[in-house]
Amino acid sequence: MISYGKFKGRVPYISGDYSTLLQEYADDYIFYHDKEAVLNHFSLQSIISYFYRGDEEVHSQYYSKITKDDDKYYLFSASAIKAENRETNGIRALLFINEIEEVPPTDIIEY
Repeated sequence: MISYGKFKGRVPYISGDYSTLLQEYADDYIFYHDKEAVLNHFSLQSIISYFYRGDEEVHSQYYSKITKDDDKYYLFSASAIKAENRETNGIRALLFINEIEEVPPTDIIEY
């Protein structure tokens, strides 16, 4: 993950197996009410299913912290964009995560 703007240097560099990273990210950073939805929506199998049924993009919004120790939450927009791999005739997903706004704890939507 590469961070820019006001989060540059605050977001730890992560790499490795996508499914493991998604679970660790959800456990450590995502607001507990959004965790299950993000895991289901952005799991590798879900993204593949969306793409093979014809969707070109998977999109969601969720609340997340920037660092594990942070007590502030931010509203994020995440998109997985389908990208054809012409060399293998397969598909790839490019994942973009954008911070929308800082959200005071009292303004986080409980659902």
